[in-house]
Amino acid sequence: MKKSTDQASLSRRFKQILRRRRKEAAAWLRLKTGRSTCPACLPDVVTGGDVRRSILFIDSKVPEPDRDAGSRSVFAYVKFFLRAGWSVKFIADNFQASQPHTRRLEEMGVEMLAGDYYLLHWEKWLKRNGLLLDAVFISRSHVAKQWLGPVRLSTRAPVLFYGHDLLSHTLRQAGEELGNPQFLQAARDHEVAETVAISGADFTFYPSSEEVRLLSQRYPEKRIARLPLCFFEPPQRNGDEAKTRKDILFVGGFDHRPNEDAVLWFVATAWPIVSKQWPDCVFHVAGSQPTEKIRALAAKRIHVHGYLPENDLAALHRNCRLSVAPLRYGGGIKGKILQAMHLGTPVVTTPIGAAGLDWLRPTMAVCPLADFGNGVAALYGDEPRQTDLRQNAWDFLAAEFSEAALRTALASVLDGLLTAPHH
Repeated sequence: MKKSTDQASLSRRFKQILRRRRKEAAAWLRLKTGRSTCPACLPDVVTGGDVRRSILFIDSKVPEPDRDAGSRSVFAYVKFFLRAGWSVKFIADNFQASQPHTRRLEEMGVEMLAGDYYLLHWEKWLKRNGLLLDAVFISRSHVAKQWLGPVRLSTRAPVLFYGHDLLSHTLRQAGEELGNPQFLQAARDHEVAETVAISGADFTFYPSSEEVRLLSQRYPEKRIARLPLCFFEPPQRNGDEAKTRKDILFVGGFDHRPNEDAVLWFVATAWPIVSKQWPDCVFHVAGSQPTEKIRALAAKRIHVHGYLPENDLAALHRNCRLSVAPLRYGGGIKGKILQAMHLGTPVVTTPIGAAGLDWLRPTMAVCPLADFGNGVAALYGDEPRQTDLRQNAWDFLAAEFSEAALRTALASVLDGLLTAPHH
């Protein structure tokens, strides 16, 4: 009885949060169409004789895999379930149908529940289709905190929670190491959301084996497992790449505070050492939403690119000799490191950057902050080691971050859900 009451309470809070959004969307529809509801009927999960298994994804926004690592991860899971033959539905918590990303997913076959119409009618859709779902995949703890109530009241399908990284642990460490009380308060807030999400889900996944260990100790009664952050297609290997590359690259979205801190620290502390030893080397900084402090770094040998389309970013990766991830705080597995490995760019990172990737350390250079500049400068001139790191990284990605590895990880904890017939 208490569980049902808690779910109903979650649902009521969620409706209160969305009330303003729904009113604004209704006003917009009246302004644009002269009516407050859409004449088209709500689509059902099973239409036209479609008897495929169905999964509903819920994330904070439509995935933008060319902009941030979290989106790349969720996009990979969507693609995985599509390839496995599932019918995939997607709700964006902000209900913004960002383009061209929404259109891309629709062209792949995903039913996108985003935009002003679904902002008004998401609850009706859940009531009509909830019992036809075979699984619900909720991404991020703050999203799960809002959606678990409505989902549990609408479907008996198992709920899979994917946490990306354990922010409470990350922020608590940062608060203690940097003496920042705001980080400590944020850690407490995130821990509340994480507790709601993990307690309310049937299965919990995190990419970091270390975070899975911590959570398994904290919630021994829950099913918690490691899930690969994403999966990669087999790379095009070229053993002579070290001879044609130059310069150093950092990639990261700057709406994520650890990335700004990392670049500012690197330019102030490590870059003078590297640039003195390698006077022709250029430091490239790529990533969406660069802050004023990041843009102010731009100089003859520091190029601040801002957001780059996926193909342009891949080309920049393949032209750079090294990728750096000089993170002083942050949790979870770093998507920027895996992306660099896949594109054949050897990585230099800190122990914080390597967290959760202990089994991949033969594939990257891990340097303490005190010696980071010297470590980067040394590896920049060591072509044989660059080649070894590149080949090792490709081998490990094939073993740990392939589509087959993702299938194995899911199948091991879902007790046949991936192969069970549609209910």
